[in-house]
Amino acid sequence: MIQEKIQFNKLQDVLKSFLSLHTEIEINLKFKEIGDLGTQSLSSALINCTNLQKLTLDLRVNKIKDAGVQKLASAFIQCANLSSLFLYLSSNQIGSNGVLGLCSVLAGCKSISNLELDLYSNQICANGATSLCSVLLNKTNMINVILNINSNKIQSKGASNLCSGLAECTKLSNLKTLKPIF
Repeated sequence: MIQEKIQFNKLQDVLKSFLSLHTEIEINLKFKEIGDLGTQSLSSALINCTNLQKLTLDLRVNKIKDAGVQKLASAFIQCANLSSLFLYLSSNQIGSNGVLGLCSVLAGCKSISNLELDLYSNQICANGATSLCSVLLNKTNMINVILNINSNKIQSKGASNLCSGLAECTKLSNLKTLKPIF
């Protein structure tokens, strides 16, 4: 029997749950220091979420690096019905390679139309900002995007690439950039 919303505050509880029974999952693991190993476990659990429509993942301040975010993102492609993704990854150790991996996966997630991506205070350079643009440009069904990439290393080149790319996103009806939420 499919159930609607469920919330988790502990990784162990997520791993023990039957996530495939839910259409909306909220996982709050901020400040838990799960690292790349924890994101790998989380990814393995999320792969089975075939009915999932809305996912909120709060993984702020968890020592997640490029490999961890890439592994986590690999689960999203298996969630064929996922239309809303709220991903809070601020204050981790994610660089441009991690963002590139995340963006490559998001580009393949055809059903996502609502995306909130908080990458505040990571190690993202200009290439990472360019990757974000390419995903948004290729997502023809993306309607709402909320993006936070403050306090990274994108510099003027990355900011310019991001702005140029966003200007070409004609399908977007709502775009916001945010300050960090703690």
